Amino acid sequence: MTKALEGRVPIHTGPEMNSAWRRRLTLVAMCIAQGMILLDVTIVNVALPSIQRELHESSGQLEWVISAYALSLAALIPLSGSLGDRFGRKRFFAAGMVVFALGSIACALSSSAVELIAARAFQGVGGAMMSALAPGRLALTEMVGKSTCGSGDTGSTEKPTAPAMATATVSSVVATGR
Repeated sequence: MTKALEGRVPIHTGPEMNSAWRRRLTLVAMCIAQGMILLDVTIVNVALPSIQRELHESSGQLEWVISAYALSLAALIPLSGSLGDRFGRKRFFAAGMVVFALGSIACALSSSAVELIAARAFQGVGGAMMSALAPGRLALTEMVGKSTCGSGDTGSTEKPTAPAMATATVSSVVATGR
């Protein structure tokens, strides 16, 4: 190696590059999805006065606008995890994004309190489909990048990090109920 090339990172092509690129894209997609879910939990609180004014809702109906999303999200995360395991995590996550987007469109187009509450509940279903799978997907992405006991495809002998293993454990408990 010449002095000009010393210390430079080698350019990787082929399967190594595709694997690293896919892990990064997976990380970005999971972070964006989790960000959308968390933002949607809180952003409605800011818009409550406008919602009440535009739709002429009572305070009880406003509570349901918030609660419908939170309840459907929380109640369906365990089911979504097991369904994602059964039908494929990638496919189920993508379906969750579609459901979440359709729920968001329905929220924007709702013209009454009942329509908004139903749309928020539907949006929560999509959020649960994405949320249940994101931590496990991130843990798997982390583990694919690092070898477990030296048998990985990268040739590295590093073991997965403790946060990745903890995420995988929690995700499997949530997904399987065990």
